[in-house]
Amino acid sequence: MEKLHSILDILESKLDDLDKVKLSVSQASVGWHIDHTLLATIGILDALKNSDPKKYKWSFNFNRILVYTINKIPRGRAKAPKTVVPQGIIEKENLKQKINLSRHKIKELKDLKS
Repeated sequence: MEKLHSILDILESKLDDLDKVKLSVSQASVGWHIDHTLLATIGILDALKNSDPKKYKWSFNFNRILVYTINKIPRGRAKAPKTVVPQGIIEKENLKQKINLSRHKIKELKDLKS
């Protein structure tokens, strides 16, 4: 849990650089990447909270094995779901709210049964 909190601290420290873009890395701004990361984090935490381990059934998935083996997602190979793609204007206050929501949802994980 501490690692998640430290990652949120790093994201929060970058909020002053919202509009910066480094074209050699991405056409999207720092703010877009922070928003994308927070949307994905919130979605994953919600999925963990709402999941039922009894309903899980393993199935073979080559891409999953590839990602776990090389420990990264190859660039240009994955497409983000629409739910984690930021829309509209990205504002600092909105990102702060998402960071606080993420922190709250991380605390809720402690209450989940293993």
